[in-house]
Amino acid sequence: MNLVNQVITTTGAATPVALDWLANPFNATVQVVIVSGATATYGVEYTLDNIMTTPTASVRWTSDAGSLPPGTTASGNISYTSPRAAVRCNVTALTGGNIEFKVAQGTQ
Repeated sequence: MNLVNQVITTTGAATPVALDWLANPFNATVQVVIVSGATATYGVEYTLDNIMTTPTASVRWTSDAGSLPPGTTASGNISYTSPRAAVRCNVTALTGGNIEFKVAQGTQ
């Protein structure tokens, strides 16, 4: 299993987390935790572009409008069952602490 835990301390787009889009079946879970004492506004984004080979400026990010859209102010999680190449957390406001961005993807 691939596990990633990023601690986000500033606003902006966090470092993307690459996913194995060839996994069959594809399953990935994303969790965003606003640590106690912090106030944050964020959204989760995904891409179908290969972040390992596509120039950074050419990667097309899409907001996850259904689960954790831009403007989210509470902790939450998403379970993906259709392939995505990468995910990231885009933080627009953060005070009083940090955010934990966690990604888990099972492997066969």
